[in-house]
Parts: sequence; structure tokens; C-alpha cells
Amino acid sequence: MRLKIKEKYLRDLFYIGIWIKGLDGLVETAAGIILLTVGPGFINSTVSHFVQDELAEEPHSLVANFFLKHGNISVEAAAFTAILLLARGIIKLIVVSAVFRKKLWAYPAAIIVFGLFVIYQMYYFFQSNSLFLVLLSILDVFVIALTIHEYRVLLRISRENATR
Repeated sequence: MRLKIKEKYLRDLFYIGIWIKGLDGLVETAAGIILLTVGPGFINSTVSHFVQDELAEEPHSLVANFFLKHGNISVEAAAFTAILLLARGIIKLIVVSAVFRKKLWAYPAAIIVFGLFVIYQMYYFFQSNSLFLVLLSILDVFVIALTIHEYRVLLRISRENATR
């Protein structure tokens, strides 16, 4: 009985993690589309508009200066970021959709895709020192571990059904 409770708990965690990855893929896809649609000029002017009042009151505001410094993007950076977001988002949506339909090929694909994203995030972390990337990578590793477990369970069930 205890094993079944543990398996149900792990399966629930797995599906929560996959839902999160699916929502992440949806957000990344939408952000890529928005970035391609509005362009960097709109983003730069919007950031400037929102921080100018704060800078007028407090010229040394850390938050306003951060957004002013990092909120201005070039056309090339915007295009690269939009394509990256679209690719990541669409890949995640395809893999997550297939996992929810219990396609066996999707589990190894998810493990590989999420693993590659962790490698990329860690590469980028060492350039930016963003704590967010570390937290995102920890979540990804957790989802990868749950995916490996769920895949093994499905394979075992598949083998048991094949021998009956």
C-alpha cells in the first residue's frame, strides 16, 4: 500500500512539473511572438517611459537604472531573442503535449530537451550570474528526474501488458 501512495505522489509531482513546463513553453512562445510583433523600438521606448519619472525623482535608483541599462535592446538582439523564445517554447509545447498523450518517444525526448536547456541555462548563468537561471535549472533537473521515473514505470507496465 505504501508503494502505491509513493507512486501516486511521484506521478502527481511529475504532472505538476510537466504542466509547469507546458505553461513555460506557452509563455515563451507568446513572448517570442510579441517580441517579433512589437519590435525593439517599442520595447526601448516603453522601458524609458516607465523609468523616466523614477529617475527624475531619484537619479541613483538601482531598479530604474537597471531597467534603463538592460531594457534597451538592439534589432539583432531582439530578433535572436524572439527566435530563441519561439524555438524553446514550441519545442516544449510539442514534447509536453506528447507526454500528456503518453507517447513513449516523448519521455526520452523530454529528458534530452530539458537537459539541453539546463546546459544552456548554466552556460548563460556563468555569463550573467542570474539566480533565476539556477532556480529554473533546479526545477528542470527535478522534472527530468521525475520524467525518468515515470518513463521507467510506463515501460514496466508496457512490458507486463505485453507478456499477458
